Amino acid sequence: MLDYDCGSGVASRALLPYVSEIRGINVSDGMVEQYNKSSRNQGVPDSQMHANRGDLTAPSPIKACFPSLLYSKNFLGLISPLHHIDVPELLMRRLVERLRERGAVVILDWTPKDQHQHQHQAQLNGHESHEASHTVIHEGFNKEQMYSILRQAGCNEVDYLVLNEPSKVPASIGGEKQLFFARGRKEASK
Repeated sequence: MLDYDCGSGVASRALLPYVSEIRGINVSDGMVEQYNKSSRNQGVPDSQMHANRGDLTAPSPIKACFPSLLYSKNFLGLISPLHHIDVPELLMRRLVERLRERGAVVILDWTPKDQHQHQHQAQLNGHESHEASHTVIHEGFNKEQMYSILRQAGCNEVDYLVLNEPSKVPASIGGEKQLFFARGRKEASK
């Protein structure tokens, strides 16, 4: 499995019992350090769970950051990075390149929310904007957008599922947000 924008490894550790190996990628040296330290502290060998620093949205990703271990994966997981990415289509294309034929990508992110409503809600609640608000580029993605992004990246069998209940998040970033799961399967070579 490849965990892009892996953070400190919370999602990777939760999925570790279900996969043979996990490779994480994060743009932050600090997050990569936390990810690797946490897995070592739990006695997980680097051969089973390890992160590298890298940015697949860079104009020319440095090959040294992406060893061959980061290719031919059966599964890719993305937990809420897309709304921070300027061109999500580029990221998805580069991620799907790392999948084996018929491999799957699963994304968890936010559905769109009216920007004015978000700012108004924060003001009504007497809250300043969240410290990471400036990094949010997209207010979420609807079904049509995710279908387009995944299909452009080379996936078929695309699905989009909105969770039944909104998630409670700090008022400074919206108070309640609606999560979705999107899934795509890499097309087989012709």
